[in-house]
Amino acid sequence: MATKIDNTTKKRVQALMKLNGTSYEEWLNEQHQHYLLEKSDVIDRLLAKELERKNQGNHN
Repeated sequence: MATKIDNTTKKRVQALMKLNGTSYEEWLNEQHQHYLLEKSDVIDRLLAKELERKNQGNHN
């Protein structure tokens, strides 16, 4: 959960990024994509389990 300190930090980072010509939103989107890529093995396992569960349900 974000606190006042987190908000202050976020605003400071956004200001620094703006000075450097970096879009905070683009950077944040890249961070989300990177995180999902790092966790792709977990996502793939969950998808495989769900497909297996659905296939077992179709055979009953």
